[in-house]
Amino acid sequence: MTHLLFSCGTLQLPAVQEATFGRRMPMRRAVLPGHVLDTVAIDGASTLD
Repeated sequence: MTHLLFSCGTLQLPAVQEATFGRRMPMRRAVLPGHVLDTVAIDGASTLD
């Protein structure tokens, strides 16, 4: 049986995987079709509402 594991941040580091799981996990890059990275100007508290 195959189990998929989503990891982000330090869990992607080989040393952290070895310390946590006892081995390195096979990884592939995640994709989110249609997703675009962009910036947003924060010009006051109302931006966070």
